[in-house]
Amino acid sequence: MRERVRNDPSWHFSRLRGPCASWVTEKRLDEQRRILNPIDFARLWLNEWQSGDAQSVFRGEDIDASLDDSLTPLFVE
Repeated sequence: MRERVRNDPSWHFSRLRGPCASWVTEKRLDEQRRILNPIDFARLWLNEWQSGDAQSVFRGEDIDASLDDSLTPLFVE
């Protein structure tokens, strides 16, 4: 949807690059960086588009990197 709107001449598309509000301090951003997962921080504070749903806690590339087909379950029921 974002790309359709961005490329449609009947729409005006603009983008903020990172936090622009003068009242948001570096200290506050550092706090948010610590308490939010990276996806939410990038979406909420850096104004970066994220794929997937808003409930995602892990990035797709992190999930892919964590998979190891050579492992087997510890317990078999």
